[in-house]
Amino acid sequence: MIVAIEGGVGVGKTTLLNGLIQTYSNSLKVPEYFDIIPKEEHDSVLSLSEDEKLKLFLRLEESRKSFLDTSGETLYFVDRSFLTLFSYQYAIGRFSLLDNEIFTSAQMRNNFILPDLIINLDVDNNIRRKRVNQRGFEVFPLLLESDFNRKNTNFIRAYSEACSFLDLDTSYLTPEEVLDEAQLVIQATQQSNDSTLGNNFSKISMSLLNQLNIAEQKLSNNPSPKI
Repeated sequence: MIVAIEGGVGVGKTTLLNGLIQTYSNSLKVPEYFDIIPKEEHDSVLSLSEDEKLKLFLRLEESRKSFLDTSGETLYFVDRSFLTLFSYQYAIGRFSLLDNEIFTSAQMRNNFILPDLIINLDVDNNIRRKRVNQRGFEVFPLLLESDFNRKNTNFIRAYSEACSFLDLDTSYLTPEEVLDEAQLVIQATQQSNDSTLGNNFSKISMSLLNQLNIAEQKLSNNPSPKI
């Protein structure tokens, strides 16, 4: 079973991942994309062209897929899924990476790690800033902007029908409470016999540009709380 942990900076994603790895003895963490790239090369990624970034992303996703086996006995916790790339592109208004044949439904299984469960963490943006300052994180200013995080979160939410999904605001929850909520939905997903993940992702992803429209409608009609 594959569980993707999504969320922006300061939501408690790393804390939850560490807690889950400690809780489940048969688990393995699949690292976030930037964790695969040497830290000294992070800045150079930003200077790549859109096409070069896309090729890099596919190489990194292929590297992450090597963490998976086919036994079905391991519980994989993925530090951000491929949806992160989509949601960030949507949030900053750059769609060129999305308008590409590799993102069509026929290619979804081959190119990406498709989660059985998405746990999407969110947080009040003032609390986000406070957490980042308290812990001394060095982050790009864009990642602390309310509008960016609102759009990013709403895009992830647009995929809530693709698989099991938990949307959790961590603003006033303790790490233990967040872990408890995650365990409950993991247990429910494990017990579910409705394993239609691939088909659901394909149906919802017939066109990523359509997904952008869905996310935009949700953003307009249902403003995100506490961001």
